[in-house]
Amino acid sequence: MRILAFAIVGLVLAPLRAIEPSASAVRQQPTFSPCGPAGTAHVRTTLYFGLTRPSGRVSEDDDTALARATLGELVTAYKQRFEQESVLWESSSVCATF
Repeated sequence: MRILAFAIVGLVLAPLRAIEPSASAVRQQPTFSPCGPAGTAHVRTTLYFGLTRPSGRVSEDDDTALARATLGELVTAYKQRFEQESVLWESSSVCATF
């Protein structure tokens, strides 16, 4: 009777053991990197101003509180100076490899 009980428990638990990954399988899984093996994460910020002036420039700044505050001041000054209702401010996470 005891042997029959062990056999039943073994049959019930066997499928669960097959689902559980082995320690070696867990170690072999590569770590996930959203930017790939050589990429690094960045935040891209794009400001869209009025289109009536053809010239302009592009600058790169770090994504810091100071940079965001400076851009906010720039947007406010632009809207007042050129009598604009809005400036589109777009930020997104991007990956880059140099």
